[in-house]
Amino acid sequence: MEPMNGATASPTAQSPQAPADPPTRFRVRAAGALVAAAALAAYHNSFSGPFIFDDLTSICGNPSLRHLAHALKPPDSIGTTATGRPVLNLTLALNYAWTGPAVWSYHLVNLAIHLGASLLLFGFIRRTLLLPALRARFGQASLPVACLAALLWAVHPLQTESVTYVIQRAESLAGFFCLLAFYCFVRGVSSTTEPTEKSHALLRAPGGRNAWHLLSFISCLLGVATKETVAAAPLLVLLYDRAFVAGSFAAALRARWRWHLALAATWLPLAWLVLASHGRAGTAGFGGEIGAWSYLLTQGTAILHYLRLVAWPAPLVLDYGKAVVDDFGRALPGLLIVGVLAAAAAAAIVRRPALGFCGAWFFAILAPSSSIIPVSTQTMAEHRMYLPSAAVILLCVLGLHRLLGRRAWIPLAAVAVCLAAVSANRNITYRSEVSIWRDTVAKNPGNARAWGALGCALMNEGRSSEAASVFEQALPLSPRDPAMHLGYGSVLAKLGRAAPAAAQFEEALRLAPPADGLPDPVSFDAHINLGNVLCEQGRIPDALRELQAALRLRDDSFEAHYNLANALYRGGDAAAALPQYARAIELEPDSVEARSNLAVALLRLGRAAEASAESEALIRRNPGVAEAHFNRGNARLALGQPEEALASFEEAARINPGFAAAHAAAGRLLLQAGRAEAGIRHFGEAVRAQPDLIDERIALADILTQSGRFAEAAGHYAAAVACGEVPAAAHNNYGIALAQLGRLREARGQFARAVSLDPNSAEARENLARADASLAEQGPAR
Repeated sequence: MEPMNGATASPTAQSPQAPADPPTRFRVRAAGALVAAAALAAYHNSFSGPFIFDDLTSICGNPSLRHLAHALKPPDSIGTTATGRPVLNLTLALNYAWTGPAVWSYHLVNLAIHLGASLLLFGFIRRTLLLPALRARFGQASLPVACLAALLWAVHPLQTESVTYVIQRAESLAGFFCLLAFYCFVRGVSSTTEPTEKSHALLRAPGGRNAWHLLSFISCLLGVATKETVAAAPLLVLLYDRAFVAGSFAAALRARWRWHLALAATWLPLAWLVLASHGRAGTAGFGGEIGAWSYLLTQGTAILHYLRLVAWPAPLVLDYGKAVVDDFGRALPGLLIVGVLAAAAAAAIVRRPALGFCGAWFFAILAPSSSIIPVSTQTMAEHRMYLPSAAVILLCVLGLHRLLGRRAWIPLAAVAVCLAAVSANRNITYRSEVSIWRDTVAKNPGNARAWGALGCALMNEGRSSEAASVFEQALPLSPRDPAMHLGYGSVLAKLGRAAPAAAQFEEALRLAPPADGLPDPVSFDAHINLGNVLCEQGRIPDALRELQAALRLRDDSFEAHYNLANALYRGGDAAAALPQYARAIELEPDSVEARSNLAVALLRLGRAAEASAESEALIRRNPGVAEAHFNRGNARLALGQPEEALASFEEAARINPGFAAAHAAAGRLLLQAGRAEAGIRHFGEAVRAQPDLIDERIALADILTQSGRFAEAAGHYAAAVACGEVPAAAHNNYGIALAQLGRLREARGQFARAVSLDPNSAEARENLARADASLAEQGPAR
């Protein structure tokens, strides 16, 4: 808002200039539609971006999202973006209830929140400029100024991190509630200043102001339960009241002290949330790995960087890492400039309240994350400018409007088009984990965490060799970072290098022990991964020790229960695995793997009926899971129901034509039923899907031999022999097929091999003798 000389005018003061008539409802709606359309154009391509970075722990690994009953209690044992923020967590849980882990719905809600915030900013600015204190100067310009400021803010590339990066819904949703609180305030105090506009009957009633007051309080309360930045709202509302409505703090408190007291009361639940979450699981507050002094030195540079990005949004960086400025000399220029700006804003609050309010808006909203309170996860982050940037953009729009008048829309519209294009292009970078992290390391090559994230992204795409190379470059940048060793170990495990992988996991555990009773997420993952590697090596007792350690850190983890169950089963204790599978399913009801493995464990224990029932339950939830049909087939076979088992095996093979075990099982039952051709077809599909299936190849070759198809049989016998050791009977049958093809010398070699493996095989000895006799009759080979 434009600065004014002296104190702000009283709302009852008469303007020397007749106020402009409020714009028609159609023009207001058209301007709002333009803001929304511009935001949609800038973010139309943001729906395909995957979960990245903190999304993986805050959404994918957040068990409280699986049940709405737990949604208001986000996990406080691990530091996630949702920790201590129940309203944010609830919105994520509603997304999960709607579409599960399908990422498009999360992007859709993020965009809807941003659209709502943009329209609230538009309405808030317009109504502020129409207040009696400002109407004389800005009444005629209220609509274009509000529209252009909101439009530029909505499409600015600096907002992409808060909109396209899913978990930064924390910032945009907090911004939405903060703007809603302000909008409700200005509606409450201006309910009689725009008589040509209509409002809801409840809000036009004698108690209408109280209704707006209540809505403002509820918005502020929801905001502090979304993110701590909304703590600035009660103070900013008071400054707003003084600057634009009451004319002084005393008058504001006399007129609306109950309202301001109610808003200030929202600090109490905020304090409780911060304390109950232990400083957001140790990721924010004093006593962490970053000291308050180092963090403060860093923020001078950070705030200047933010201001530059508002003017020129490049380069945009997803993750600035944990780097701090420890050298006071380096930090001093930035601190001096920011200090001068902050002092000017403070002075303006007294002398030019409108300008002072904009300065207070910028600094007060940034204060929780950009002051002396360390945020150990990131010392700088672009999403922190989501709301503060609105004050800067508004001042720029007002300044240009003062210089150019109505013609200001021409350059501002051109700037808006350019900003929207840059935002849309930035969204393309978010389309894959690899692309966003390649972009990050290119712009911030000293950020070891970004290199590690790139390595993990490459591993997730199956490019483990490239990932290993990235980690080898990244480790020297941060050799004592446990997350780096964890990621490198995971890549080595994918490459089958179990021993060095285990060494990396052990180093991660050494560097990141649990602290202050709060489990470090790296420690948890390292225990899980080390346990799985040891299990693959057959070191079951050691694997169980690591997985049980993970479970002690997080009893609410699906991964801990599921992997412990797998290790118990692999160690031969299927009975002990059952309750672990059951708990894993309780935590993740839609887990195909856990339900399938539970059915397998039940079958091993001879509980075929229960295994069949569990498989059928999974099929009802997800009929397209081939493993569920296969497990049901095995259970029905154990129950003496071969026809039903065959139907299940064939359905599994139909759903997944490459499911070799399902084809093989169906083939065996078909052969037993005398349906040789159908059995041959299924065995053929099995060995095509998995060429190293020795037993299935031999069974197929045997039935082909019995059917007189000796050439095909010989080919499968040869392939089985090439894969590894085969029994004496297979060599004997291979010899029979070769003999029928006239390849007597090769047949004689197979008979001899059969006799050497099983000297007691009368059939093989007899066939060897016949082959020798036939070869003798033929005479020496020429």
